[in-house]
Amino acid sequence: MVSREKALGLSLVVTASLLWGSESVATVFAVSGGFNPYTLALYVLMVDFIILFPIWLAKRSAPWSKGLLLFGLLACGGFRIAFAYSILINGAGVAAALVHVAPLIVSLTSPVVFKTRFDGLSVLLAFVAVLGAYITSNPELRLATATGFLVGMIPAVMYAAQVIVSKYYHNRGFNTVDIIFQPLPTAFAVPLITTLLFSTSIMPTDLNGLLWATYISIVCSTAALLLYIEGLKYVSATAASIIALLEPVSALALASTILGETYTRIQLAGITAILVATLVTSLREVR
Repeated sequence: MVSREKALGLSLVVTASLLWGSESVATVFAVSGGFNPYTLALYVLMVDFIILFPIWLAKRSAPWSKGLLLFGLLACGGFRIAFAYSILINGAGVAAALVHVAPLIVSLTSPVVFKTRFDGLSVLLAFVAVLGAYITSNPELRLATATGFLVGMIPAVMYAAQVIVSKYYHNRGFNTVDIIFQPLPTAFAVPLITTLLFSTSIMPTDLNGLLWATYISIVCSTAALLLYIEGLKYVSATAASIIALLEPVSALALASTILGETYTRIQLAGITAILVATLVTSLREVR
């Protein structure tokens, strides 16, 4: 594969990561407008389906996959809810730190899934990036309880699975739209059930909340996933997962600019670790 394609893949992954960075700020405004984790997850999936359905009809290139449908049921629909529960138990900083363990999971499992040579340097870079994300998201360096750690690792595993599964189906000839759309029909199950069981309303009527939830759906979910999964065609799963840790850097920058939050020297050290790890990873990909 030529370096130009690798560079394209890296640029797509970087762009997706920066878009994901805006989700935390948007979520603050969506929740203040009446959404909760269940209704927000359900709304995002509904908008994703509406946007992607006509695109899938035009671009579908593979038959329905039972594996993708199962993945939608087990991981896609439940990720936001699992992460929300992690926040309730661990606090936002520790929950974010735990979910960003995903690149380390990807770097350790990729050689087994894709039958490639174990790359110690990639694991080291993933560890540096994860450590940077931990410090950036959790500057007080708080630790989770045993229960909190187990709960926090559930969305981390789901996140890692998204990367591994997407790369696996790319290798089998599925296109980006198929990989994103095919899990959606079963992904509705978890947020729909939890909304009906635990939410007093199906959808808020506050216009501001709806606008921010729509932003999350279109920009942070549909657009970012299309860019990220397309980028996975050209770069390794480990590289894509490491570079995706630019997301907390982007989130911190936006929170500082929009919400007036301040960041500490230790967070700057974390940002530096992420940038160094992503830069080295990118240079190794395009060499």
